[in-house]
Amino acid sequence: MKSKKTGQKALSQQESQLIEQLREHPAMMARVQSILEIVRNAGGPLKTADEVEEELIENQHATFRLRNKLKGSRGLSASMPIILPLRGSRT
Repeated sequence: MKSKKTGQKALSQQESQLIEQLREHPAMMARVQSILEIVRNAGGPLKTADEVEEELIENQHATFRLRNKLKGSRGLSASMPIILPLRGSRT
């Protein structure tokens, strides 16, 4: 669905839920933003696939540590999505 005022696509229910969950956990939102920056790399030098993969794996480990910390303090819903390993990645 597109908004008539802005011409932008409206968020799906799943997207809205994800945004709400991330708003409830600012540290997790920061991790997700960091992952997106690694992948996008706007304005920076091009990276090899291996460099991007290495950064994503490092970021993923930090995300899991944060998730476990939040889970331990009852701050993370069981439905909160996590980033899964890339298929064929070295862990």
